[in-house]
Amino acid sequence: MKKVIILFSFTLVITTTAFGQKMKSFQSKTEAETVIKFTPTKIFGGMIEFGVEQAIGDRTSVELNLGPTISNISPFGNGHGIVGDINGLYNTTGSQLGFHINGGIRFYPIEDKYVMNGFYVSPILDFRYFNYQFQDFYNPNGPAFDGFRQEMSFGFLFGAQSWVSKYFGLDTYMGMGIKSVDVKQAFNQYDPWGGTGVWQEQRTTDARWFVTAGIKIGIGVKKGE
Repeated sequence: MKKVIILFSFTLVITTTAFGQKMKSFQSKTEAETVIKFTPTKIFGGMIEFGVEQAIGDRTSVELNLGPTISNISPFGNGHGIVGDINGLYNTTGSQLGFHINGGIRFYPIEDKYVMNGFYVSPILDFRYFNYQFQDFYNPNGPAFDGFRQEMSFGFLFGAQSWVSKYFGLDTYMGMGIKSVDVKQAFNQYDPWGGTGVWQEQRTTDARWFVTAGIKIGIGVKKGE
């Protein structure tokens, strides 16, 4: 596992640096001081994300992103999945709304004049909260159980922000880090006498590595224009 992480890290830095240098050859420079962003690739992970990046120095900026989460999305239009435990107890889970927020400081080490152009490195903190509602598979009209999945992570992004025009940009990034995952779910203990059964809560917490990649669409804004 360590060899895989080291190889990924090396590939990440080389790829994003080369991409950032490549974009310099044909990108438009932006003089924007603020960029309003949307991240379409986050939709695949059940998140709708809008954000803003604000220049705070010649080579630095801060970025904040947030939006709702939608749990248990299915590509087939049915937002319910069936989950079971080792005892053969089954539930259905419904889609619910939650939220997520992340932010970081960006460093643009290559550009000489305007911030928010070209290659950047960014440490980032991220919090995600997904809500779930569990329903007994064998008693769908019985009481439900509210569960959740929350993730807190810290990592580094390596990316390149390029500009199709003076104030319309694309921000591509890759990254890795560590995160803690806390999950609360439950299974309904079947009552052989015909009762509603009893929810048996299960709580798990663990830490793990993560890798990420995506594309953001940005609209630049400059004071006085």
